[in-house]
Amino acid sequence: MSSEPGLWAEIAGIVAFNFSKIQPYLWTELHIVFASLLPIITAAHASLSRPSSAANPKTRKARTVEEIGQEEDSEDEEEDNVQHLEGFSRSDALYMPLFAGITLTGLYFLIKWLKDLNLLNKVLNYYFSTVGFFSICKLLADFLDFGHSFFFPRWYADSKGYWRAIGTKRTMALVRQAAGETVVEEHRSPLPGVLRKLPLPASVNSFLWAVREIPSHKITFKFYIHRIVAARTHLTASTIIGMFLGSIATGCYFFFDKPWYLTNLMGWAFSYSALQLISPTTFGIGNLILGGLFVYDIIMVFYTPMMVTVAKNLDIPIKLLFPRPADKDGKAGFSMLGLGDIVVPGMMIALALRFDLHLHYLRQQKTKEKDEGKQVWTADYVAPGKYFWTHFWTSSWFSNRGPRPDMLRTGAFPKTYFWASVIGYTVGMITTLWIMVIFNHAQPALLWLVPSVLGSLWGTAFVRGEVKLMWNYTEAVEEDPETDDEANKKDDKKDKTAKKTNNDSSIFNRDHEPKLQKALAGVVEEGDSATEGEGEDERTKSKKKVEKLENRFRRDKANDLFFFSVGHYSPLRRVKATQGQVPKYSADEAEGERSGKRLRTG
Repeated sequence: MSSEPGLWAEIAGIVAFNFSKIQPYLWTELHIVFASLLPIITAAHASLSRPSSAANPKTRKARTVEEIGQEEDSEDEEEDNVQHLEGFSRSDALYMPLFAGITLTGLYFLIKWLKDLNLLNKVLNYYFSTVGFFSICKLLADFLDFGHSFFFPRWYADSKGYWRAIGTKRTMALVRQAAGETVVEEHRSPLPGVLRKLPLPASVNSFLWAVREIPSHKITFKFYIHRIVAARTHLTASTIIGMFLGSIATGCYFFFDKPWYLTNLMGWAFSYSALQLISPTTFGIGNLILGGLFVYDIIMVFYTPMMVTVAKNLDIPIKLLFPRPADKDGKAGFSMLGLGDIVVPGMMIALALRFDLHLHYLRQQKTKEKDEGKQVWTADYVAPGKYFWTHFWTSSWFSNRGPRPDMLRTGAFPKTYFWASVIGYTVGMITTLWIMVIFNHAQPALLWLVPSVLGSLWGTAFVRGEVKLMWNYTEAVEEDPETDDEANKKDDKKDKTAKKTNNDSSIFNRDHEPKLQKALAGVVEEGDSATEGEGEDERTKSKKKVEKLENRFRRDKANDLFFFSVGHYSPLRRVKATQGQVPKYSADEAEGERSGKRLRTG
């Protein structure tokens, strides 16, 4: 007499049966999970910049040649840069599903109306290839810089201690923390860790140091037409290589074939760029965006044929493609993942990482009592992305000994909310893929991704007792209020600058400011239809733009009607470490650029 199987035996049998269905597609599903996480994690870290809870960048002071020679590197300018994101408002969050539905409906009926989709695909591919070129350039340039910093970190550790790169001397110095930082030993190889032990000749080491210095060199293009346009841009070696490789990739995609890996490259590039440009601004607005698109995705997949029809008929890089094993009929196909399933949850994951960075510096703030009242001390900001490989090469894995030098900065910080949201996204994606295989029907990925990402974020905040702190966090830019003394000091400084500038014959002279305001900044002058408050706000913005242009083109002469210049700038290298000697900087160097060769027409 046989007994019926128990509850747990039935559950185990169901799991085993369903796993047998998934097993042929296991590598494909892992490919999808990895490919969706890659742009989210990389773009989230690339979007980091100085949070409001960190100290403002300090004014650079004049340094002696000896001080410059003791610096780790001369590439610190970007630490002061703030990543400007386009923030969504509540109205944007409410309108987004509506506009997405209108766009999808229009494409669906256009596909049904057109007998030949080649023209539509060609027009859309031309647009996406043009936009994708810049996205791929950005992706490849950042990838090259990231790989370069792996082989040439600023610091690394070994059994002896901590080694620091001194670019001006082209040496790596062993630093010991004893009554201040002391250089104990030096060697010539710029390679870190075990790579340093390679027996390389002096000529190879010299070549490697030249390769190490490549990112600090830049080519600056300036273009000016009197009263019409004034522009300036910088190109580095990685940017130029990225443009070259990006043009090859987009050219092959548009003019030749569209293999799945090129489609995925463009999709990754779009996602990578988008997550560095947009932000939900607050977690509340992020909830609205994800909630609205959650409903939109369910309706368009389950209740209409629009989403599937558009995705299958348009051969454009708005999706990721993954090869699937052949089915029972011997037909091999592709699994698809829309870029919206990456970018929409990715916005919240990137916001969570920036929130972690904000909390890291917020917890370091200290309040000090002074005669004039309480003063809040904030920690200096260290860019985590710049020092990622420094953190890797100085970790405990490399058996470093001795105290950590004070000058060693890595920018590492706890990423509690970020990893919680990444885990939630991974669980949601695995659930989506599992249900899609079991039921053999297309699934709206946001149906599972939205609850898992939001649940992991707010659940973590609830457990840590930081729900209010998380709800009140905002990335809206607010100017710091100035005291009267600070305002007076700034006015005095502007007056001195004006007196100094008036002696120059530059077209950006103060005497020409009204013309510049009208021609370049669109000043709202008296008598316009704008209200008084709006006019004042526009005049303030215009003045700031004009002052920024003055700083960029201060050295251009008044009779320049048109010019185009190409300048090569590089940091000061291999100077003589003479005690007390101060390097003489030119006018270019006063603006943070080292003087170099310049080609100019005009």
